[in-house]
Parts: sequence; structure tokens; C-alpha cells
Amino acid sequence: MLEYLEILNGSITPQFNTNIFDYDVYVDDTVFFLDLKYNENIDIVVYGNEYLTEGESRVLIEVFYNNKVYSYNLIVHKPKTETVFKTEQVIENISLKDQIISDIKLPLISSICFVIIVITFTILFRKK
Repeated sequence: MLEYLEILNGSITPQFNTNIFDYDVYVDDTVFFLDLKYNENIDIVVYGNEYLTEGESRVLIEVFYNNKVYSYNLIVHKPKTETVFKTEQVIENISLKDQIISDIKLPLISSICFVIIVITFTILFRKK
């Protein structure tokens, strides 16, 4: 059996007790797996701890001790992340992009016209 279990990147409820097998674990929205600390002198297999999703996830800890299997169930509660989007910055970036485009329009069009005129004159007035 587990002598102790600690969640290093979350909080566990109720406090861990060897004889309690169901727990709730609360983590931040930045946590993708539970960082577990437990006694190292026993065989343990952990299932469902690869990628924790928003809402509820289930993690199962199976402990093999004295030819018995003990299962500890962790229900992990992870809050949903809200994307904060600043519209002011986007509008400012769009305005800046429009300004850059309008600043290069005249030189670009002038250069293209000049090249076309040079090519046309070269074709029309070249010596044969």
C-alpha cells in the first residue's frame, strides 16, 4: 500500500490516507500531468496521467504490495482556460500594415512602369 502520496503541482482532497482510495485533485490550467511523489519501495503503475484535459480527468494509481493490488482513484479538476484577446492591438497592427502598404504603393508602381517602358523601348527600337 502507499505510505504517502503527494501531488507536487496540485492539491489533494481529502488529505492522503492509506485506507482512502478515492480523491479529488485540483490543478492550475497550466498543468498537463500530475507530478507525483510517493514511497519508492513498492511497485506502482499510473494510468491516465499523460495529458490532463480541461474539466475532469481520471488518474488511476495501482499499487502492487504483498501479492495484492490496491487502486487509488484520482479525479483531477482542471479549469478551462479563457483566451484573452486584445482588439486594440489588432486594430493598431492592421492600421500599421495599411500605412506600410500605402507608403510603398507609389514607388512600387513607378518602378514597375519604368521597367515596362524600358523593355518596350528596347523591343521597339533595337537595331536589327
